[in-house]
Amino acid sequence: MKSQIKVLVFTMAFLAVMVPAILWAQETPGTTNYAVLKIGAFIPESGDLDKQNAGNGFSGQLAFGYYLNPYFSLDAAFGYFETKGNSGNVDMKYGVIPLEIAGRFGLPLGIFEPYLAVGVGGYRVKSEVGQLEKETYQAGFFGGGGVNFNLSKTFFIGAEAKYLVLNAPTLVATPNSTSVTTNIDLNGFFVTGNVGFRF
Repeated sequence: MKSQIKVLVFTMAFLAVMVPAILWAQETPGTTNYAVLKIGAFIPESGDLDKQNAGNGFSGQLAFGYYLNPYFSLDAAFGYFETKGNSGNVDMKYGVIPLEIAGRFGLPLGIFEPYLAVGVGGYRVKSEVGQLEKETYQAGFFGGGGVNFNLSKTFFIGAEAKYLVLNAPTLVATPNSTSVTTNIDLNGFFVTGNVGFRF
């Protein structure tokens, strides 16, 4: 966990140094908008979720962005991801609706465009344990990267991986009760395939 936090901090520091230089190097910002659909998996990576026997779950997201210049863009995204598990004979499910804002540093190399991204978000977390439900709203942050393959000036496909840090009060299943509320880490990786359009 500590090494993952260090990677996120390093990425943010790198962007903080590089982005201003790139912005100053551009005479005029770009005006290209984009929309991208991301479909893939959420892979739990926290001890709290391990205790709930949480497995990999669905992840889907739709993002809309704006290129400030050919190398840097900002985007906003919303979507849904989930994970399911059990504790003893009690089933559990965590469903999350994220609303995220990210900065993305990319390196356009013709058809090939690798990028790094960091961002923050607000997350609606719905925990279901047995017949009980609880909703909470929490902030989190993430970092990652990916690559786009530009099949034309307006159409691209790609792949992305990112790591989310999120802690939220949720219901958890215990041997003696299914109504315990406690803060748990909902950290995990997202791996998605992407389809996007520029306009």
